[in-house]
Formats: sequence, C-alpha cells, structure tokens
Amino acid sequence: MRTVKPRRGRPKADPNIQRNKIFIATMEILLQSGYQKATTLSIAKASGISKNTLYSHFRSKEVLFTALIKNRMTAVNDFLAAAIEDTSLDLEEVLKHFSRLVLGQLTSEISVAMNRACMTAASSQGLALSRTYFKYGHEPIREKLKAILERARTNGIITFDDIDEVYQTLFGLIYGDLHMRRLLGIASMPDKKQIEDKAEKAIEKFMKLFTP
Repeated sequence: MRTVKPRRGRPKADPNIQRNKIFIATMEILLQSGYQKATTLSIAKASGISKNTLYSHFRSKEVLFTALIKNRMTAVNDFLAAAIEDTSLDLEEVLKHFSRLVLGQLTSEISVAMNRACMTAASSQGLALSRTYFKYGHEPIREKLKAILERARTNGIITFDDIDEVYQTLFGLIYGDLHMRRLLGIASMPDKKQIEDKAEKAIEKFMKLFTP
C-alpha cells in the first residue's frame, strides 16, 4: 500500500483570509491615523504579514484602498443586483431595505474617515482619491438603483420625468443633512432603530411624491 508523505514547510495561507485581515487592518489604521499617514508597511504589520505578501494582493496603497471601497459596498451592490433580477419584489420594500443598508454603511465611522481622506487629498494632492471613491463607491450603486427606478416607471408604479432628479430626491430624503453633520463631527452614527425609522419615513415620503 502506497503511503502519502506529509508535506514539509508551512501550510499555504488562505488568500481570502489574508485579504480580509488586510482590509480590517487598513480600516483600523485609517481611523487612527488617516489616509495620508497610512503606509503599506504599517498596514502589513497590523495585518501580521510581510510587506511583500501585502504587495502580492495589492500592488500599491491606492489599489488597496480601491479594493477596500469595493469591499465596503458589496452588501449594497449585491442586494441591488438581486433586486434587479427578481422582478416580483415590491418597490417600496426594496427601497426601504436599500435605505437601511446605505445609511448603515455611509454614516459609519470608516466611511466618514474615507470621505474626510478624499477631501484632505483634494486640497493638497488632487482629485485622484475622490474620483476613485466615487467611481467604485457610488457609481455602481447609482446605476443599479436607476435601473430599478426606471423599471418601476415602466410598470406604472411610480412616475417621473428626469431620472437624475428622482435619484437625487431619493438620496436627499434618505440622508437629509445627516451626511454633512457626520463629516463635521457634530452627529454620532445612528443606531439600528434610528436607521430603521429614518429609512421608513424617507421611503414613505418618496412613494407619496412619485406614486401616480
């Protein structure tokens, strides 16, 4: 009977686990030090890996932050993609769930820190970070949400003339001035009950505005 020899050396690390550790470490450093002071070396140390291993996942700090932005919005994007596929879903319930998700994400401490980092970079280093944040954080959500709203108009559930206007109205109702107050540091992150109440009221107002 053939015997299997045990493999020598350390077992190969799971790349998904490593990437998750890197994301967690990046968020911690972003909150503690800000984007400008966050370095690949400090992130690697906080992740418990070598700098070379970090570079095997992300070739630069900018690529890492782009991946982090995408990762942060995965739940929102996945939900909207599923809502696009399932035409039987009730629009009002879809929008309420979306509102709860996006309020929880974009008013969180890490999102506030990332927004502040974009503003700091824009004042000294240019708009590259802001464009990255918008491209990978907001644009995918905007396009999916517009598709859902356009389908609802086609089906006679809501009525409007300008898709951009109705999109901006929806976000205005969801956020009000909360996003600005969070950035200025004069409002704390809403708790689960506050998020649920705000989402409920926002979408009720939205449906009254646009239901035929």
